[in-house]
Amino acid sequence: KGTPCYGSFNWQLKNQTNAIGALYQGQLFAVGLFDCKINSNVFHFWVEQFLIPELPQNSVIVMDNATFHKRSDIQELLEHYGHQILWLPAYSPDLNSIEKTWAQIKKKRKEWQEDFIDRLFQMFFHFCMSN
Repeated sequence: KGTPCYGSFNWQLKNQTNAIGALYQGQLFAVGLFDCKINSNVFHFWVEQFLIPELPQNSVIVMDNATFHKRSDIQELLEHYGHQILWLPAYSPDLNSIEKTWAQIKKKRKEWQEDFIDRLFQMFFHFCMSN
């Protein structure tokens, strides 16, 4: 199961795990699973603990305009490690490759009827590597 979000219990998510990940050269990486709603605190934690250790030096990170992406200390953290942010235009889901990847994972989850999140990602990574 995902990383617990201590100090905040989200009653609406009952047994739901949310994923945050990034794409590099078309490959999903730095995936973090969280047993809470994603907010700027969770996103900051993911950037610091999952994304930055996996990013190539001097990366340009493309992000949409989700509210939780916009916190100044997240931008400062990425800049501190030599990365830049390229903001997508508002309302541009067609330019957002990660959204297409999440849609593909959700489609495969339904197709494979897999509810165990760890197994779903194992199957998805295997599927991607064999295609």
